[in-house]
Amino acid sequence: MARVPVAHPITAASQLSRRRFLAGAAALAGAVSLAACGAGGASSNAGSASAASQPATSASTAQTSVATSAKAAATTSATEQRATSPGVKNPNIRFEMYSDTPNLEKWTKLAADLAKQDPSLRVDVVLITNSYTKYETEMAGGTPPDIMEFESKRMPTFAVQKALYDLTPLAARSTTVKAADFYAVDWGRSQWAGKLFIYPYESKPALIFYNKTLFQNKQVPFPKYTWGDPAWTWDAFLAVAQKLSGGTGAQQTFGYYHPTWWVYAQPYIWSGGGHILDDRRAKSMLDQAPDQTALQFLQDLIYKYKVALSPADAKPGVDKMFYAGRIGMWFNNCGEANILAPVPNVDWDVAPLPLPPGQTVATTRAPADGYAIAAETKQIDAVWKAVDFFGSPESALLTEGVPSRKAVGDAGTYLIAKQPGVNWKNYSDGLANSRDEPVTTEFQDMDSAWGKEFSPYWDNKRTPSQLAAVLAPITTGLLQKAVRS
Repeated sequence: MARVPVAHPITAASQLSRRRFLAGAAALAGAVSLAACGAGGASSNAGSASAASQPATSASTAQTSVATSAKAAATTSATEQRATSPGVKNPNIRFEMYSDTPNLEKWTKLAADLAKQDPSLRVDVVLITNSYTKYETEMAGGTPPDIMEFESKRMPTFAVQKALYDLTPLAARSTTVKAADFYAVDWGRSQWAGKLFIYPYESKPALIFYNKTLFQNKQVPFPKYTWGDPAWTWDAFLAVAQKLSGGTGAQQTFGYYHPTWWVYAQPYIWSGGGHILDDRRAKSMLDQAPDQTALQFLQDLIYKYKVALSPADAKPGVDKMFYAGRIGMWFNNCGEANILAPVPNVDWDVAPLPLPPGQTVATTRAPADGYAIAAETKQIDAVWKAVDFFGSPESALLTEGVPSRKAVGDAGTYLIAKQPGVNWKNYSDGLANSRDEPVTTEFQDMDSAWGKEFSPYWDNKRTPSQLAAVLAPITTGLLQKAVRS
């Protein structure tokens, strides 16, 4: 299991001002309107469109057990920091989420199941855009949603401002929320300063999706490897990508597509022994040898070996090109499985990340998602009961990724694990071989700055060393403002 980062205590003197936090909302609009866990760049836009049009995920298979857990969730004890307002009877609970339409329909169905068990727990599920900017704006106006879909890497920025409800005492009194029930990596990154601010729900380990039809057409053996297989190296990966590439024009095929959101460069850097930030998370480490080697390899796949798509090559849409058999391998988080599943005539499977020279472990990213509660909620008892139901073991069967609940993940009973012909163990093994993002209270601004400066690198207009030189002072300046112990 990946090492769980040590939480950093927050001191009163080091907290950011509320004014600065709220003023940042407008500036963050561009950065955080990206798909929260998507692959960025061309693939993110195409993938979002595909997700919006895909058929709704069915919840019927888990309906009976979900309904059963509703009764248990409705009786969970929670008398905490704020009691439910005595003058409010059966108030509606507002749950804002941003992922996609299938998740909206799933959570709406779960909300209806919950209301049948306890009519006092009425949850309105709302799909929003510009999610984190909207959360900030609503918090500033005193009208935050009760429940929010929330990513672990963005949580510290909000937690340090006391904008999120401390779930620690709620979890301590619950019979359904225990650390041992969850994957350690997900439980660990749901905390800040030793306190639980996110109810863990799922992770989406990044791995390689491959088009089996293109492999067959090119007479290339499928990459049926497990994580850490010594035969699946960068050299072996490159050889496969070269065999899959060829042709010209609309018939040209590419061995590989790598997303252009900078967070997807991290797994190649980590696997080679590199680090994005130093141990104190105070400065960039992109100028170090392992980081430079990984960045050069990714750039060479596009412009030296010509086996990977450039941003210009990806303009027709990565998803459409993959469906059409023009892309052999695509690095993306496992949420892509739900988008691929209903697409007709696309035969695919998943493979792990390849090993850099001299390494024995490939380390990927696994963006984590869960439920956060606004600190200003006036009905914490009811809200906690609803969240506990949405995060129940039965509800975990319906995740888009790997459930944070370990028993469900290990059993392979969740949706994407049950897709026929797919090596689902690579999903859960990917989570076991994942690392957390370089999370800081300045991640929002860092994401925006790094995304902008990585763009010329992906266009071959900036070398890895030039990229590192540009980002060094920017990153140091941002991280000087970060809250740390």
